[in-house]
Amino acid sequence: MWETLFTKKQEGADLPDAGMDQPKSPDTDPVPSAPAFSIAVTPKCAQFSKLYKLANPEKSQSVILLTSSAPNREALAADADKIRAQLEFFANARMQRLARLQESRSARNLDEDVFVYITEDQMLTFFLLVPPIGNGKTLSGSKILQILIDHGVSYGLDFHFIYTLPERENRYFRFYLGASGTMPEDGRDGYIVELYQRELYASLEQTELSHVDYAQLSLSKKIQKNGVICEIVPPTAGRSGITVKRNLLLPPPRDGRPAAIPMGRNTCLSEDGRYLIAQKDGNVAYAGNSFQVKPILEIRHGIEPGDQQDIKFLGDIHIHGDVCPGVSIRATGSVQIDGVAQDCTIEAGESVIVLDGIQGQYSTTIRAHKSVYAGYLEHCTVYARESVQASCIVDCHVYCNGPVTARTGLGAIVSGSIQSAKGVSSKVIGSKAAVRTEIIIGGCPYDAFDREEISAELESINKNIRRLAECPETPETKTALSKLRLNQYVVQMKLNKLEKEAQSQRLPLDVKDACPLRCSRIHPGVCITIGNQSIEMDTEKTDCAISINAEGALCYVESR
Repeated sequence: MWETLFTKKQEGADLPDAGMDQPKSPDTDPVPSAPAFSIAVTPKCAQFSKLYKLANPEKSQSVILLTSSAPNREALAADADKIRAQLEFFANARMQRLARLQESRSARNLDEDVFVYITEDQMLTFFLLVPPIGNGKTLSGSKILQILIDHGVSYGLDFHFIYTLPERENRYFRFYLGASGTMPEDGRDGYIVELYQRELYASLEQTELSHVDYAQLSLSKKIQKNGVICEIVPPTAGRSGITVKRNLLLPPPRDGRPAAIPMGRNTCLSEDGRYLIAQKDGNVAYAGNSFQVKPILEIRHGIEPGDQQDIKFLGDIHIHGDVCPGVSIRATGSVQIDGVAQDCTIEAGESVIVLDGIQGQYSTTIRAHKSVYAGYLEHCTVYARESVQASCIVDCHVYCNGPVTARTGLGAIVSGSIQSAKGVSSKVIGSKAAVRTEIIIGGCPYDAFDREEISAELESINKNIRRLAECPETPETKTALSKLRLNQYVVQMKLNKLEKEAQSQRLPLDVKDACPLRCSRIHPGVCITIGNQSIEMDTEKTDCAISINAEGALCYVESR
């Protein structure tokens, strides 16, 4: 329980216990569980003291405690001076009415009355009941309500509490909250409930045997026509602030903003605008801040000798089986192979997933504009812009702008070369036979491959331009030269952009604070290059992390 003095405590005045005037039964308290709030009325409020003692002649204390357990009762303390003045004015008017009755020699009967206080901001209305005098009548709930209305209170009234208050005991000389205004509230912005993950390739969980089920990366974000991709929750309107006197508060509230709808290719809104739905069967993908439905080519069996050897598709390709040697697969989306890929060429505009693994014959090339996931990689060349992950990488050449990881299953990188812009992590690097294995960290290996391809394309265009320039001038040669020079300009622009990016992107700035190379065991014969620093392992090390120190030299951050 805590106290707030209605007036300043007069020097030398004794205050009674704040609990002496508390109701004895919780049934008489509008909010029994709330701590009591008391305000003290000192003898300085002469008229109110007289009024109080008329109703309580048996009480002789010099300071009167008025209690309140109403919500927001702190407002009583904030407006203490105003309440004191108005309470004294109210008591004076009642005492004058009593005096006039006495002067006219009429019976000294006064009905129960209500003191009403409205806060300055008109957001709260408190009231206090004064008991009847003599044979005066008590007020009904409807009469109390009418008095509040007569004071201009017409909004936020607590009807149930007001109507039941006359049934309570010990209800007098207590402050009650009769009405509350509403503060303005801005509307809630609309939002999107996405039913499909944006990122298809989340972190993979390992089994007890440290194996990874790459089927978790399945392209099976399939959807049928009119299937729901996401729900669009509309915004709500702002709620105006209203005082207990039904005045609107300024400034007006802000209405919620509608959500940005991630509507991409082959998607549309439902008739009520509440859902984003698919316009056709396919795979759901998120790209460029929008969902889209991509077509999917499903090959229900593996690709065997005698089947089509050159597969191109504008969308995703899902092969439910193995891929035989000599096959070329190109897709603008992702490529998933549920078996083994043997000596083939795969190029994907997004990611490549090979559940079992890739068995190359030194002529296999895998290129993904996002990531490559495989059970294992053997004797192949891999290009990936974002990341490469496999259980083991044997005698491969890997070029990746992101991290290269071999931490599941055997978790080994043996022979070949790994070039990564953001680090390599493996259980084992190299072998006991000291097979040469190169690890190169830094730069942008994937972009270097792009530059080589574009340079070759540019050289081919230049060669054709020189050849046509030597031919007799005809309308046909003019048209061909015009097209070639346009292509030359476009390809040259691409090459200039890549070269500019290559100059600005060296070793990542935070590589000195991180450990670009981590492995559980590293064997002799492994050559490590980070930035422009190289080291060749001549002894076996375990739990090894290699980075660049402050002086720019390679160092073992931790080893034993």
